[in-house]
Amino acid sequence: MMRRIWRLVFVATSLGFMLWVLVWQWRQIRGLHWDARPSLLLLAVVLLVAMFFLDALGWHLVLRALGARANALANIRTWMLSSLGRYMPGAVWGFVGRIAMSTEQGIPATTAVLALYLETLAMCAGAFTVGLPAAILAADFPLQPRMAVLAVALVLLLLQPRTLALLRYIPGKIGHVFANAKLPSAMRVFALYLYYTGFWAAFGFVFVVFIASLQTVPLQAVLPLGGSMGLSFALGFVAVFAPGGLGVRESALYFLMLPYLPPSACLLIAIGSRLWIMAGEAISLLLALCLWHFRSQPGR
Repeated sequence: MMRRIWRLVFVATSLGFMLWVLVWQWRQIRGLHWDARPSLLLLAVVLLVAMFFLDALGWHLVLRALGARANALANIRTWMLSSLGRYMPGAVWGFVGRIAMSTEQGIPATTAVLALYLETLAMCAGAFTVGLPAAILAADFPLQPRMAVLAVALVLLLLQPRTLALLRYIPGKIGHVFANAKLPSAMRVFALYLYYTGFWAAFGFVFVVFIASLQTVPLQAVLPLGGSMGLSFALGFVAVFAPGGLGVRESALYFLMLPYLPPSACLLIAIGSRLWIMAGEAISLLLALCLWHFRSQPGR
C-alpha cells in the first residue's frame, strides 16, 4: 500500500512540475508567428511516441545486458513513470524513482544503479556521435573536430567493462556491493552504444519532420538539423542544475539551428520542441499504462 502511495505522490508531483513548464514555455511562444502544417505535425507526434517506446526499450536492454530477468513491458512502464521525475527541481528524482520502481520488480538496487550508469553513458555517447557533426557544421559553434572525437572517446572509455570494474574500489558498502555485481561484456556494451547511436539518428529524422511542420527545411540542412537534437539533449542532461535540461537544451538547439533557419523560426522550434516532446511523453505514458493494465487483467 505504501509503495502505491509514494508512486502516486511521485507521479502527481512530477506532473505538477510538467504543467508548470508547459505553461511557462507556452507563454514564451504564443505571440510568435505560426505557420503549422497539421498533417506533418501529427506525423511528428506519432513518430515521437514511437521514439519514446524505443528509448524505454533501451532501459530493458541495459538490464538484460547486466543479467537481470525482468518483463519488457514492466521495464518500459518503469522507465515511462520515472522519466517524469526529471522535471522536478534537482537532478536525482528521475534516478531515485527508477531505482525504487525497479526494486519493486525484484531487480537488485545494485543492478539498477549500474544500469542507470550504463544507460546514461551509452545515451550520451550515441547523442554525441550523432550530434557533434552538427556542432562542427554550425559556423558559429566553437567546436573543433578533434575535440568532438575526444569527447566521444572519453565517454566510450567510461563505458568500458574494465572502467566499470573500478567501481568496486569505492570505499565502504557501495564498493562491496559493486564487487559482487555482474558486469556486461565489451560486446554487449558496444551493442548498447550502437543501439543509442541508431536511436539518436532516428530521433534526428523525427525532429526534422517536426521542423518541417513549422518551417521549410533546406535540403542541405537536414543532416545538421537532425543531429542538433541529440547534442542539445546531451548538453541539457549534463546541466544537472536545470530540471529536464530546461533552458539549456533550448539555448543549444537555438544556436545549432541558427546557421540554417531564420532567428524567429529557431526560437519557435527550440521552445516549441519542448511542448512537442512533453506531448509525446504524455501520450506514450498513457499508452504504456493502458497496455500494462490490459496485460495485467486475469486471463490475458
